[in-house]
Amino acid sequence: MKGDISRDTFDAKKHYDGVVMQQGRVQLDADWNEQQDIHRRRAEIQAKDVVGASGAPLHDAGFQITTDGTALTVGSGRYYVDGLLCENDAALDYLAQPDYPRATAIADLMNAAHATAMIVYLHVWRRTITALEDPSIRETALGGPDTAIRIKTAWQVKVLPVSPATPGAVACGDVVPEWTALTTPGTGLMSARAQPVQAAINPCLLPPGAGYTRLENQLYRVEVHKAGQLATATFKWSRDNGSIVTAIEKFNGLQVTVHDLGRDETLGFSNGQWVEVLDAATELAGLPGPLFQIDHVDEATRLVVLKTAPPAIDPALSPRLRRWDSAGDIPLAAPAGGDGWITLEEGVEVIFEAGDYRTGDSWLIPARTVTGTVDWPFTTPQPPRGDRIHVCRLAVASFLGGKIQSLQDCRKSFSPLAETPPALHVAGTSWVNDDDLDQALLLTNGLRIILDGAITPPPAGGAAESVSAALSVTMEAPLELPPLAQAGPSAVATHVIALNGDIDFPAPNVIEWKPRAGGAELASLSTYLASQAPNPVTRVRVQVRLRGHAIWQDNVNQRLYVDGRALGVDGIRRDGVTQRVDLLFPSGDGRRASDLESWFYLRLQAPQSNLLGIAVAPQLINAGGTASGTVTLDFPASSDAGVNVALSASAGITVSPATINIPKDHTQNPAPFTISTSAAAANTADALITATLNATVRNAMITVQVVKVSISPAELTVFAGHSQQFSANVVGAAVDNGVTWSIQDLNNVNTNAGGTVNQGLYIAPATAGDFQIVATSTANPAQSAKAKVHVRLKQKDKDKDKEKDKDKDKEREKHPPDKLVKEVEKHAVLDAKAMEIQFVSLAMPSETVVSDAGFEVGDAAAPGRAFIRPSERPNLTPRAAP
Repeated sequence: MKGDISRDTFDAKKHYDGVVMQQGRVQLDADWNEQQDIHRRRAEIQAKDVVGASGAPLHDAGFQITTDGTALTVGSGRYYVDGLLCENDAALDYLAQPDYPRATAIADLMNAAHATAMIVYLHVWRRTITALEDPSIRETALGGPDTAIRIKTAWQVKVLPVSPATPGAVACGDVVPEWTALTTPGTGLMSARAQPVQAAINPCLLPPGAGYTRLENQLYRVEVHKAGQLATATFKWSRDNGSIVTAIEKFNGLQVTVHDLGRDETLGFSNGQWVEVLDAATELAGLPGPLFQIDHVDEATRLVVLKTAPPAIDPALSPRLRRWDSAGDIPLAAPAGGDGWITLEEGVEVIFEAGDYRTGDSWLIPARTVTGTVDWPFTTPQPPRGDRIHVCRLAVASFLGGKIQSLQDCRKSFSPLAETPPALHVAGTSWVNDDDLDQALLLTNGLRIILDGAITPPPAGGAAESVSAALSVTMEAPLELPPLAQAGPSAVATHVIALNGDIDFPAPNVIEWKPRAGGAELASLSTYLASQAPNPVTRVRVQVRLRGHAIWQDNVNQRLYVDGRALGVDGIRRDGVTQRVDLLFPSGDGRRASDLESWFYLRLQAPQSNLLGIAVAPQLINAGGTASGTVTLDFPASSDAGVNVALSASAGITVSPATINIPKDHTQNPAPFTISTSAAAANTADALITATLNATVRNAMITVQVVKVSISPAELTVFAGHSQQFSANVVGAAVDNGVTWSIQDLNNVNTNAGGTVNQGLYIAPATAGDFQIVATSTANPAQSAKAKVHVRLKQKDKDKDKEKDKDKDKEREKHPPDKLVKEVEKHAVLDAKAMEIQFVSLAMPSETVVSDAGFEVGDAAAPGRAFIRPSERPNLTPRAAP
């Protein structure tokens, strides 16, 4: 505070409660001012203790920030910052604030900082107002002199550009480096003293005087001019607390016409002094004005001529000229070679410690002629005296594409202590607290909360998700756990499951919650719980919580929240017997915002059994064969009557029974159904078995195969010991078209004597005979094909037999009984005829006989073989009887 005062005696550490005037005593300004400081501090602390660091009264909450995307508007009302009351009488534009002239346009400010987000904050401080700023302070009856000065709570709504890691808005409580730098106070410290008495060099001489040597009592003001660290900052000083100031009326280059030149020569302006040119914009921005030296003063015309011309001065901004007694601004760092102390004048010295100094940091040093010293009772360096920075956040927003977006209100509000704050209340719910609710009703109607007033619904988009979080519905589901030890009992734990739901506002005062996805998620969950073995869950507790601080109604000057706390009373459940906890509506217990907490018991609905599938085995059936089938449900049948599944099949297929009953608590038919096929099927074909339950149809495919086997060649004659390749053709086999080979004796003699057959290769036996080669289908062993084989001996073998017969005949000739001779002759004639027939048979083209050389008998190319052509064969047809 710059003013014509004797000293500033207020010290909060002394905890004085008041100043008492005594009779007959001298009245001093310091006593009166200290009393005002005591009152002011008490009011600030009391307001801060009640309101907090910042807050707005509920009934007149001020400084609400709104935007149209380009400009900001500051709402009317009151707001407290660190106990200081700020008042805005009417809503105004950001650029039209009375205590913030020449505010930079928001777009220019954000673009210059290349920032994507902003913090809108309130900056508050105490400002000294004299008759120069407010002429009404001056009493005109006194003929010109001013009296007391005023202290004003000044405020500015400012924008702080910030650059978060992710482009976009910051939250109200986010810690960002820009805000930390703004709110961190300076660390500069200063000490003062009167120049100490020097020790005597010559004991015969008195030492020179020291201490404060001026003849007037002064209040020195030391103020930082240029901010920075110790090495770069500068300061200026005044022996009159910077109170010598006058208004600038005209400006003409070096010449400045002022309102007055001061009360007298001591308290006025004179040649060679240094002055600071200020205006409201510079002072309110916390910036120093430029310093100029006076060349000369013309008292008759109130003209102050400067040695250098100041910049242009806007008369609308109340320009002023303030006198300083220092020769311009002085570096804080003491010149080298001394003890670090900087002399101001007449024995007054100061010294600065290393630290961060801010423009306007000031210290007051009373100097008294009676004691010849300065009033500096401190033993340690002191921080600046006076008001510190008071700031608080009002809103945050993003700045993207040249537009202000995502504006969020960061204000806090409070209601009077003796008043029940106005709020919204819960008038009722669609469910009964602490009672049962059927799952079907929940799926159909959802949950509704009825309020006693309309609420402000959130905009579409992300805010709807926030409201969804404000109304939470959770289920307490008992889950069976496996036993901890092999022989130990199983355990049951309660697991809290958040149910997903959609929020709607069917009426201005109704909030509705419905299970998401049409209840599919809830149905799946209830199915899982109801299918828990061995203890299915059919009833669970559901908790509903509405967070009152997240639901509100916007009024003109205030925002109403939901006071949803409902007190419990006695009640009876719908069974008419069981006691329950009912809730007393409308809700509310005198708070501005509180939560509604309620619960009910959800009776889980046994899910409807659906047809899951049909299985048939085997899926490959030979015509005339059978298969069996099983039908499976996705959930056990819930009714005593069970579930009936209808079956159907393709033509030629019979399913028995046509309707299957699945009993209660079963998922499959106890006995398989039978699928019968017709043996008269003509060809292999796929058949469809269909099961139908309600609107669900499931199919199973089977294949009915009709297998046919053929063999080639169908009949032949082969010499004993020789081989022949047979081939089999299988038609109609769906999977396996292979055959197994075997031999059968046409005369039902031992089959092993008929030779061998392997993969169709037949090797004839050493003896003659007639056999069948059999190819049997491996897909259907009932289907086979046969080929006839005639095994005959070769001619040379017969000749050997004849030679043996001749030997026998010769033996018989030696002993020729008549009967024996006749028999031999008879057999000889028969053998001759047989040979002729055999020869003719071998020569027939329809039959094939393999010779020793590998040629067919009857082949003209067969070497060494004589044959009779068919045309030359003798006629062996028996003659007709005469």
